[in-house]
Amino acid sequence: MAGPDTVNPAPNGQSSGPAAPAPNGADTRVEPMAIAPTERFMIASRRVPGFAPASAMDLANALPDVKIVRRIQPRGLTAFSAGGPSSQTPEILVAEMDPARGAALQASAPPTVVVERDAFLRASADFRPFDFNGLMPIAAGVGVDVQLRVVGVGGKPLPKATVYVYGQGFPGQGVTNERGEVVVTVFGGPIETIQAIYVKPSADHWDRMLRAPALQAGAMNTVQLRPLTESFNGFPQSGMVGWGQRLMKLDRLDPSFTGAGVKIGIIDSGCDSAHPQLRHVTRGADLTNGGDKTTWSNDQIGHGTHCAGIITAASEGVAGIRGFAPKAEVHALKVFPRGRFSDLIDAL
Repeated sequence: MAGPDTVNPAPNGQSSGPAAPAPNGADTRVEPMAIAPTERFMIASRRVPGFAPASAMDLANALPDVKIVRRIQPRGLTAFSAGGPSSQTPEILVAEMDPARGAALQASAPPTVVVERDAFLRASADFRPFDFNGLMPIAAGVGVDVQLRVVGVGGKPLPKATVYVYGQGFPGQGVTNERGEVVVTVFGGPIETIQAIYVKPSADHWDRMLRAPALQAGAMNTVQLRPLTESFNGFPQSGMVGWGQRLMKLDRLDPSFTGAGVKIGIIDSGCDSAHPQLRHVTRGADLTNGGDKTTWSNDQIGHGTHCAGIITAASEGVAGIRGFAPKAEVHALKVFPRGRFSDLIDAL
């Protein structure tokens, strides 16, 4: 065991021996450094009658230890801003700073400056079946591998299904491979303590929740999902109208109403344009990735793709549910997951 005078180990993993004393006799031991927490805040100016306009940049520059990480500037038309066409939409600064400094800035900001936390967005589609009131410490190495195989009718493997396993500790998550198999590691107790398993398929099947499942350790446990065809006869070979469309009497519209010439923006988790009914969706931006023009089609949650299907799913030559406006020009703006309020503002 290293003695009290031993400094950080040598790069090759061997002990470097006692540290040589400094010429002046000072202690040269390296002390661990704690990483100071930072938080993001949005800073912008606003017009207030009777007050001179303030500059958010001047305010940020006057503060020490504040790092500007992003500047959001208005784009396109400003006719729909709160002040009308003649108003100036302000630039928004996104700054990183110590949480205490940010709270003090919020409390002391003049009426002409808005300071708000740039918190993470949370998709309502996130599955959260349990409410953990607190964090439970887990002993190192105390975990269990849950082996699962997800299949459909006739035992056909279902790849790309997302599987959530909930035990006594933190939940585990995984995605099935081409054989429909996945191994999810959870901590907090043996396999008998697993509280629930939730399986979300990639397509054509109903999701499934299993509470208090009977699982076997060290063996493959099979979960079978019901196909949508059990509920919708002939689907997807024969087209159909969803219950929401019938409720709004959209099934009675003339087929010539296709949404042609209309532009629609969907701010969500992106859109999987590889879907046969959504291949005409070719415009978008991933605002969680610097506005990337390609990664918006990687929909990790699936909710944005679902909404895009409701709005614009094509039915010509493709079986399935027809969208409300299949000829509309759709822009998929991705803000989930990992998006912040600043990304939502940028999308708007």
